[in-house]
Amino acid sequence: MSDEASAQRTEPRKVVLDAKLALVTPLFCAGATTDDVGFRASSVRGVLRWWWRALEYPRIFAGTRNQQRALRELAAKERGVFGGVGDRGQLDRGGQGQRSRVTCRVYPAVGHGATAKLDKGQLLTAGDRSVVGSGARYLGYGLMAAFGKDAGRLSRSCLVGAGTSEVAFRVQFVCEGLADDDVEALERALVAWGHLGGLGARSRRGWGSVALVGLEKQTVGLSPESTVAVPVGGLPTYDQLVEGVSQVLQGVPPAAEQWPPFSAFGPGARVMVAQHQSSPLSALDAVGAEMVRYRSWGHNGKILDGEPAEQNFPDDHDLMKLLGHRTRHPRRLVFGLPHNYGKGDDYQVAPVIGAGPNTSQRDKGDRRASPLLVHVHPLEDGSAAAVLTLLPAKFLPGSTPKAQVGRDIVDLQPLEELYKPLDEFLDRIGSHAKGGFTRAQDIRATTAAGRGPGPGADGRGRTAGQGRRSQ
Repeated sequence: MSDEASAQRTEPRKVVLDAKLALVTPLFCAGATTDDVGFRASSVRGVLRWWWRALEYPRIFAGTRNQQRALRELAAKERGVFGGVGDRGQLDRGGQGQRSRVTCRVYPAVGHGATAKLDKGQLLTAGDRSVVGSGARYLGYGLMAAFGKDAGRLSRSCLVGAGTSEVAFRVQFVCEGLADDDVEALERALVAWGHLGGLGARSRRGWGSVALVGLEKQTVGLSPESTVAVPVGGLPTYDQLVEGVSQVLQGVPPAAEQWPPFSAFGPGARVMVAQHQSSPLSALDAVGAEMVRYRSWGHNGKILDGEPAEQNFPDDHDLMKLLGHRTRHPRRLVFGLPHNYGKGDDYQVAPVIGAGPNTSQRDKGDRRASPLLVHVHPLEDGSAAAVLTLLPAKFLPGSTPKAQVGRDIVDLQPLEELYKPLDEFLDRIGSHAKGGFTRAQDIRATTAAGRGPGPGADGRGRTAGQGRRSQ
């Protein structure tokens, strides 16, 4: 055998996924301090892993129809792709940690397309140089002052994109020795992230939204080497974005688990794509304002900038003003925990982890992130779309999950009832009656599954604003 042939047989195959992403809304992604902001490989890798897990679990469950077995297979598969340190039992048996087969490299844009840093204490402004709206500030709670004379003043530094059509950073995922199915799973996760997600603090509330504007897959270590490019024709139209989001949901098998044990896609997954008449920050502001209108009781009957409160949850308000024994939780709990309804422990709502019969024997959980993810996507005509993803799943752990309401421990509602406020909120956005939304498309996993294969399923999937891959 020739040296050249031997080298071809022993050289491991590498696949490089090269993605170009635009920064749509300001990014709060920090390092050792909140002033040290930037695109970090560890953060990008972590968010890709989150989307990978959310998409892979329903596929594995559909093949096993057993939750515990599916979780074990998911953990083993995740370890095989992303690596792991190994548990004590493995080490006792002589087992070792496993290195990752995926390397993440991040290349921020320099010169044209480079992001700008806004320091802590500066005002965050919209395109017309006015202070960012009250709805966006509400979604950015903790990142900036929400009210008063300092409204919009940053509590921590951030990065602002040069423009919604500019490539703010490139990400390369170098995959070594992975099977084709595993590479396609990473590609699906990357496409989902670039259509539905973001990066950094408050990314579930639309801050740090990123948009995938280019993707190329190169295979090296084989003869001949090949490159599969995704041609980019600029930003997507609204219809192209809807099609791209639909293809993400097409990967959810009909036999996926109804209530996954963590935030993952299932038959109940739902995405509302609502076009806004103005810029990305205005779209984010509109979502935040609608959330305040829907959720808030208001102060002296007023919300936002003096608008009358709708007060849609009087039962929640009355419950949390009650100083006696409480036997249920606020319906708004499903937006995420903890909730603060006033000063002192009597007005706090938090998740409960533990099985002790008394409050003193239970451990009050830290938090439960919202099952509703907000993303903003720029469109070809200069407008933007709000993309809201609902991932119904088991809300808290345990066979009888509970929440702490003030000083009382109460059972959670059945999941079908628990998630109704979130479905109602999406319906509200879909009606586009307020907030400057001009049209909306409701995309559900159960209906998207019938449209054909999703991205990566047949090597010819399309993403928003992009044509078919050249072969």
